Amino acid sequence: MANTALEISKKMGELDLQFDKYEQAFLTASPYKLDMDRFKTIALQSIAKNDKLLQCSIRSLMLAIMDAAQYGLVPDSLTKEGYLIPFKGSATFIPGYMGAVTLATRSGYLADLDVHKVFEKDVFTYHYGMNPDLTHIPCRDEDRGEFVACYVVFEKKDGKKKFTVLEVHDGVAHKNKFALAKNKAGEIFGPWVDHFESQCMKTVILNGLKYVPKSAKIDALITKDENLEAGILDQDDGFIDLEPATQPNFNQEEAATTEITKVPTDLPKSKATPPAKGDAVGDPPKLVDDLISKAEVDELNNLVTGFGLKDEMENILQRFNIKSVEGLPKDKYMTVTNELLDRGAAQ
Repeated sequence: MANTALEISKKMGELDLQFDKYEQAFLTASPYKLDMDRFKTIALQSIAKNDKLLQCSIRSLMLAIMDAAQYGLVPDSLTKEGYLIPFKGSATFIPGYMGAVTLATRSGYLADLDVHKVFEKDVFTYHYGMNPDLTHIPCRDEDRGEFVACYVVFEKKDGKKKFTVLEVHDGVAHKNKFALAKNKAGEIFGPWVDHFESQCMKTVILNGLKYVPKSAKIDALITKDENLEAGILDQDDGFIDLEPATQPNFNQEEAATTEITKVPTDLPKSKATPPAKGDAVGDPPKLVDDLISKAEVDELNNLVTGFGLKDEMENILQRFNIKSVEGLPKDKYMTVTNELLDRGAAQ
């Protein structure tokens, strides 16, 4: 349902207030100096122009913007640094290809990085193996034909170079398999539709970065990208509609001939964790299913880091008689999140 002008004005006003409330947290979270006026303007414009983002919760939008700040990237679809992607009621930040380039060049592990598009009228040959080689001579005509591939060349500090290629059919297959933003009819929208070539360039960069020296931020970016493709959101209140490719891969013929063993019905459904030190002897052990997810753990850790609330978090854990964030029960998650947000905003 489209938002009315009044609803948009109200939502943007609330976002503006929340942004000012957490501005210091964004600055603290960023490893690089952010131009906060530009960062805020572009982030809010990205939300205002997207009806689906306007339907996302303010909490998820703020957390997605915090994620962008932690990478030191601006969620700007024009510069391709990154995108705020809407889901049902929630949002997440996905770095774009220029964001990947920025993080790779900032890391100091590489001497140089070049990424290029290839069109059908270009001269383009490459081969891998013992003596890998790549040749690309762009066509000088105004019309170079259709986009057919892209590639990235990394130059390491020792002068050695390594390249990775992504052909367009591989990019299409990647989009169809992993594109996160889909409507209820299963139709893809968002960066993979609006900026297909750029998304291919980001994919080839991240593929190549797996095999060269890199910083912890790049490792985190690759992990985030892989988690998103696997259907693991940073926030649990959204949804992802992915192809069954995220299911375990197995041989169908083998499965058809494998004898199915009946599973005993008296087995426990969840593995219990041992009682924490200090728990009463008679207290039942906490079940793994009763604890917050890894994504929720990361979300709380991001808030602690962004606001500088390490001592406050330790006090909260002591209050609940819990040793670590991983041991927090699900029913306490929102209470702790809201408490951290309130304490951070009060600083």
